[in-house]
Amino acid sequence: MLSRLNSPGRRIAVGCGLTLALVGCWCGLLAGNALTVAGSLDRLQSDLAAARAGQIDLGAMRAHVAELHAELVSLRTAGAPLLVAAPYLGWLPGIGNDVKAASALLDAAIELLDAAQIVLDGVEPVWPPRSVDGQSGLTGLAHSLAGLSSQIDGARESLARAASRLSTVDAASLSPGIGRPVQRLFFALPVLQSGFDLLDRAPSLLGFDRSKTYLLLMQNDDELRPTGGFISAVARVTLDQGAIVDLDVRDSYQVDDYAHKPYGPPPRPLLEFMGSELWLFRDANWSPDFPTSARQAAELYTYGQGVPVDGVIGLNQQAVREIVGALGPIEVEPGRPPVDASNLIEYMRKSWDVPPGTVDIGIWLATRKDFIGELTQALLARLQTSPDQIAWLDLGRAIFTSLESRDLLIWIDDPVVSRILAARGWDGAVQTVAGDYWMLVDANVGFNKANVLVESSFGYTVTLNEDGSADANIVVKYRHMGSPAGGCQHLPVYTLSISYDTLIESCYYDYVRLLVPLGAQPQAATSHPVPAEYLVTGRPFEGQMRVDNEPGKTVFATLFVLERGRSVDVAFSYHLPSVADWSSESGYYTLTVQKQPGAMPRRVSVTLVWPEGYTLSQASLPPTQTSTGSATFVFSLATDQVLSVTWDQK
Repeated sequence: MLSRLNSPGRRIAVGCGLTLALVGCWCGLLAGNALTVAGSLDRLQSDLAAARAGQIDLGAMRAHVAELHAELVSLRTAGAPLLVAAPYLGWLPGIGNDVKAASALLDAAIELLDAAQIVLDGVEPVWPPRSVDGQSGLTGLAHSLAGLSSQIDGARESLARAASRLSTVDAASLSPGIGRPVQRLFFALPVLQSGFDLLDRAPSLLGFDRSKTYLLLMQNDDELRPTGGFISAVARVTLDQGAIVDLDVRDSYQVDDYAHKPYGPPPRPLLEFMGSELWLFRDANWSPDFPTSARQAAELYTYGQGVPVDGVIGLNQQAVREIVGALGPIEVEPGRPPVDASNLIEYMRKSWDVPPGTVDIGIWLATRKDFIGELTQALLARLQTSPDQIAWLDLGRAIFTSLESRDLLIWIDDPVVSRILAARGWDGAVQTVAGDYWMLVDANVGFNKANVLVESSFGYTVTLNEDGSADANIVVKYRHMGSPAGGCQHLPVYTLSISYDTLIESCYYDYVRLLVPLGAQPQAATSHPVPAEYLVTGRPFEGQMRVDNEPGKTVFATLFVLERGRSVDVAFSYHLPSVADWSSESGYYTLTVQKQPGAMPRRVSVTLVWPEGYTLSQASLPPTQTSTGSATFVFSLATDQVLSVTWDQK
């Protein structure tokens, strides 16, 4: 008997059995750890779901984050042997890629929870903001943030380590249940990193090193201008130690001091088509590059008012509506219904109208925009005095949505903050990108609000050549939705009978610019002559295309006037020197379409025609139509869009 037990075969069998038993026990322990982790994850997900519904319990979330963090660390320790082997198990059928990525994903999750713990430990004691001893809750929160510098640094380091671990993972190769959350993380991480960087700069931005003054440009997208709309009014806000110590809201016409100071000439189209002889504050945002326009606005404001400016924020009616919707109904004037997202635009338009019983047009002209100041003060008062009644998550979403749609733009005279904003496109800068690019910029030069009734769409066809160059043609279709009527009056007559609706029901005067890659050569353009009687200057425009340069771009521009109830196509054809890469095996092309701030989402159709001998391989957007040698892609330009396409050689 003993001899049989001691035989080599028997010893191997017993050893294998013991090994399998130990592995089984180990797997059982891992399974137990995994179940514990799943329970904690469920609790944290419930916290997040409640937060999304506006019920934020940071204490519970903090406890559940700490719990999950400890359990993941325990799981990593218990599963160390498997995690060491995991990168070499990609061959396993069905789950190989998930197992291969397990170690990196687990490490990244632990680092993310580290960052969350650090933030919650610092914020939970002072959140939500509360007014204490007469001090605004937001001011108290600002002071708390100023003392969290070391914690924020720690959170940023944890986030950077998480990003490093995730960079080794191919999310597309993972199973859907794991790959989708990982892909969402890839999208969220840059936003979180930018958020931590901004938190680090928050004390300086809030005036803890010295008082800071910012301008809020109230841009009216009913009268579309390059960075979001005509500058109707401006609010000057000064912060010191986190508190608003000065607020001044005024009509944009009241900023300049041209009665006592000389002003330079405006951009050529404003002089030529609107008869503007001076470059005044209300026209500061002529450049489609918001940092450029913001600096111009700051310079003109300081020149006219004698107040230095540290930053400029541009927002239009759509951004204000998002913010008002998050803050809830706002009482602006006693006796009038509260303002909310559903009635804000109507409220703003009706507030502009001449009140019944007005007998002095001069008094109305001086007070017609007072409602902007009243609304601004009411919004800031809600933030300052009632922070505990604010759905902060909804407000954060509203601000993020407005930044992504370019309805909210920020320029700060701080190199660190500028870099963060530029990385997300939140500064509204004209983008510098490789490959093909275009941005269509409309500027209403008609002294009216006709953009309310104007719809437009784009059709872009680009023929790619084997040498990397391309021939492009863009057609912009404009349609005036107003009641058909002939004849146009450029400058409205301001009498006591004028209304905002009068300015809406007007002809559309558009100075349109197409920004394309530097070096593009014009080939042709449609011509839309404007008769002398249609222009306030009394001089006709022959309809020619103009070619100019703006920083890093070639610009094609022209003027057209669209009568009420009519349609018009504006087209530009041009040659691009180098936008595609072709080799003996493959081809590659990328197109960036930048959205004009303030413009409503517009339909874009892109048709690509490529050289013979190549077949479409991959595209970042699904084609709506394909044929031999061409494909069409359709999307809504609600925010900036990038189309990337690759081909294989037949």
